[in-house]
Amino acid sequence: MFRKNIYVKNNLSPFKISRTKIDLFFDCKRCFYVDQKFGIKRPHGAALVINNHIVNKFKKNLEVLRSTGTIIPETSLISQPGFTALNHEKINEWLDPFKGIRSLHKKTNMIINANIDDVWTDNEKCYPVILKSISRNNKDIEDSIWPGYARQLSLYGYLLQNNNLEIGNFGIIAVINTEDDLDHSSLNFKFYLFKKNLELNWIERTLSEIKILLENDDYPDFSNNCKFCYYVNNINNLKE
Repeated sequence: MFRKNIYVKNNLSPFKISRTKIDLFFDCKRCFYVDQKFGIKRPHGAALVINNHIVNKFKKNLEVLRSTGTIIPETSLISQPGFTALNHEKINEWLDPFKGIRSLHKKTNMIINANIDDVWTDNEKCYPVILKSISRNNKDIEDSIWPGYARQLSLYGYLLQNNNLEIGNFGIIAVINTEDDLDHSSLNFKFYLFKKNLELNWIERTLSEIKILLENDDYPDFSNNCKFCYYVNNINNLKE
């Protein structure tokens, strides 16, 4: 399928790179390279329809609280008196999955783009938020959180800062956990909040590394830790 956003070497126009592609760079540089330079994407599985529906229902509740400036009740557990959903002139654009928040990185001439789940505020500073719906035992919830979410929150914080907002020193992962009741006849939803420190020092270095990689004509090596590389490499070996 034809893809418009292909990296062209020595192109003077800014190149847009999304948060998900930066995650891909960390996951596998070879997969990232063929995706960004040739438009060959990894195959992906089925959408998490139910999980996404639960998160979207919660987002609608947040919009009601945002419009009235009401404190999000559960956030009083991690900060007193609690957080409100940020009401900003561009918040609808930043939360729109087809637009998002962006910033031009002049050194690499790349536009960094991301879709934020939400931004909460204590009326002094702003805190990026990731919303997730899962189904786990209570004791396993924190351990099941993907380590990459901390990196996502840091990138969101970086973009908020570059859009003239003062950020706090942490981001928030909000988890909606689905649990069976005792007789398994219905589902219960419980809300968990986890704070993750924002680390911005890796961002400038990573963007420079991405630029160098994309300007290089040599493919990165197959990764031993990538199941997609493992599959392709073994197919190639069979052909030989």
